[in-house]
Amino acid sequence: MYTKLANSITDFFVQHQIIPKSERDNYAFGYEVLISETVYVFMMLVISLAFSAFVESLLFFVGFFVFRKLAGGYHAATYLRCHIIFALNQIACLILLSFIPSFLYSYIFLTLAVLLPVITFISAPIDNENKPFTNKEYKRYKKLSRIFIIIFSFFNVGTVYIFDNLNSRCVFALCIGVLSANISLLYAYIKRRVENEKV
Repeated sequence: MYTKLANSITDFFVQHQIIPKSERDNYAFGYEVLISETVYVFMMLVISLAFSAFVESLLFFVGFFVFRKLAGGYHAATYLRCHIIFALNQIACLILLSFIPSFLYSYIFLTLAVLLPVITFISAPIDNENKPFTNKEYKRYKKLSRIFIIIFSFFNVGTVYIFDNLNSRCVFALCIGVLSANISLLYAYIKRRVENEKV
């Protein structure tokens, strides 16, 4: 459905000479991604309203998508499956916020400060099979994902030992977003390794 809508939008702009015909495929892919991400935002807002947790949901969303943009991750076979997986991740995050005692946050932050860089350094980046990285892009995203996760890990440690007044609930939501993206990354990495070994 997204592909068809993106193609229709692109063809409209090509016909009106707003987009050069030679760039049609690139624009079509861009519009397809834009439509999908708009749906993600809408879903995030709906779930945040249902749980009365807008700030926490927004931070989960930011953590998930910022890291995913840099490191890549698992892509389900359809957009619907991708959206369902994201929605379940967000709901799981908000449920965890309700049940995990705040005194455990520090231990979780310190654990993630060690765990997330290990996953990132081993697995990142993973490209989209529909739009593979060039060699230059691969090196760039590898560097950026590592820089991001190192800074984020120092932030987690700082949250425990320096920023005592920082809202731990919000930081936890941000951490779960990055963790979810890391799990997606690791799964995609293992899946691709297994597929390559079969070839």
